[in-house]
Amino acid sequence: MKEKERERAQNLRRKGYSVRSIAELVGCSRSSVSIWVREIPLTAQQIERLRHKQDQGRAKAANHRNSPKSVWAE
Repeated sequence: MKEKERERAQNLRRKGYSVRSIAELVGCSRSSVSIWVREIPLTAQQIERLRHKQDQGRAKAANHRNSPKSVWAE
């Protein structure tokens, strides 16, 4: 049924894309994408890049004006 989306998702995962990014690009749910790409291994470099992006997102969220840390500091 969604064979084209599945193939595209698998190709994107092989390139190192995150499940969330793939879901947005393909237009499917994250849970579907997760199932489709579950067996595709990532290289150490791809894992490190995804972790770095995750850390950047956490730092950005921590500095947001509505973050709990900023509320507690007041």
